[in-house]
Amino acid sequence: MRSFTDWLRQLKDSFSGKATKDWYHQQLHKLYEDDDPEVTERVEAMAIQSITLNDDIVSETLAEIWIRQNQPQKAIAVYQKLSLLNPGKKAYFAQKIKDLQNN
Repeated sequence: MRSFTDWLRQLKDSFSGKATKDWYHQQLHKLYEDDDPEVTERVEAMAIQSITLNDDIVSETLAEIWIRQNQPQKAIAVYQKLSLLNPGKKAYFAQKIKDLQNN
């Protein structure tokens, strides 16, 4: 019997290669090899769009997630966009960016 942590590690390892756009394309193209595909091109486009990172969505929470995932450059980009969207909090976001750059 494995621990919950071991199970999560195995699950993560098994899905690590499946989190790429290419893998999804391969899976969707396998469906098209059939004579009567179940997935239309419109559905495929929607599926690809749903797994693609949209840079238009920004929030302080997203920046915090990037920080916790050791992605400070992505967090800085989010804070820069937030600074432009919220001029009243420009100094606050500038300090957050400075803190990230100093770490």
